[in-house]
Amino acid sequence: MRIMNAAERNQPPFAVVELFSSEGCSFCPPAEAALNELIASEKESGRNVLPLATHVPWWSDGFGLWKFAKRLENYKVIGGDYSSPSAAVNGRYLKKVSHGNNFDKIIAQMEKFLEEQAAVGISIELNAAKSTKTDLVVTYSISGQHEGRQLNVVLAESGIVSKIERGENAGKTLRHDNMVREFVSIELGAAADEVKIPVKPGCRLDNCLIMAFVEDPTTFQHLGGTKGFSLKDCF
Repeated sequence: MRIMNAAERNQPPFAVVELFSSEGCSFCPPAEAALNELIASEKESGRNVLPLATHVPWWSDGFGLWKFAKRLENYKVIGGDYSSPSAAVNGRYLKKVSHGNNFDKIIAQMEKFLEEQAAVGISIELNAAKSTKTDLVVTYSISGQHEGRQLNVVLAESGIVSKIERGENAGKTLRHDNMVREFVSIELGAAADEVKIPVKPGCRLDNCLIMAFVEDPTTFQHLGGTKGFSLKDCF
């Protein structure tokens, strides 16, 4: 059992659920529907849960990014099937969730992690004076052992409706919540600083959240996270 030092104690529990999905794959929409149910159920829970729809760039997905394909590949160290749709929890558990199957196992692992103290604490807020509709500036403060760790700051948009024209889901209309629109990673040095988040054209900031979590760049395990804040009415 890992022994926490004094700086790591009393950090709030958290759970980051990353669903690796694609609009063009017929196995993915039911998995994303399960994620949307989780998002809805945790919206007012007060718990530190970060459900993320991270789309990979294959299967004709216009929202997919290669950085997410790389993240999914990195999770090979956890074991299990790392093709899409798969879901990871805190970088420590990975499970294939085709057609939404096994999502109950993802929820079970999430509940276990929510019983553990985090190794680091994170606080974030929008620097409104420096932020614009095309570039957001987020200030952060980290408590606990953070040197050499990686901070990931996420811009996630909900209420995206897509009419699919290609791939296995051609002709369908899909809804996405907490779709990761930007994912910025920095190596941590100072315990407090700021990070800039670019905003893609078409991203509706009123429907967006800013979330953040810290991970070990070697093991990819997550060490702390915050569900952050909404950008509604910020601009």
